Amino acid sequence: MSIELNRPYIILTIRDHELAARMVALGICPGTEFRMVRSHKYMSTYIIEVQGRQFALRREELDQIMFQWKWAREN
Repeated sequence: MSIELNRPYIILTIRDHELAARMVALGICPGTEFRMVRSHKYMSTYIIEVQGRQFALRREELDQIMFQWKWAREN
């Protein structure tokens, strides 16, 4: 899925159960809003912002998170 910088997204589900458990422990779960604030594609690292806190995700982790653009849900 394509993702744009600084656009609000909503997490729909996290497919990998181990990753989901780690994310929930950080307060990141389905229904949470996030923004992609930086991407380092050559290093396969992505920085997301959730409730004012930033987290680094690997490409493999981001691929396990199903999300959609926030406004798509409201229209």
